[in-house]
Amino acid sequence: MADIAPGSAGQMFGLCGTFASLAGIIATSSVGLIVERTGSFDLVFKCTALLYLLGTLVWNRLCTGEVVFS
Repeated sequence: MADIAPGSAGQMFGLCGTFASLAGIIATSSVGLIVERTGSFDLVFKCTALLYLLGTLVWNRLCTGEVVFS
């Protein structure tokens, strides 16, 4: 955070921590609901694999080796 926004690193940490906590709450509730409805973790693992694949595709598309901050 200090590299991306040196003057606002504290606010950035707080914002990222908030979104991480919300994602944890939503994911835990979603997994419970899916397992309760289907009786299996199969769909949960398929969703996880899909998210990893999408994340990899986005990363490879947007990531560059150029120096952004000097």
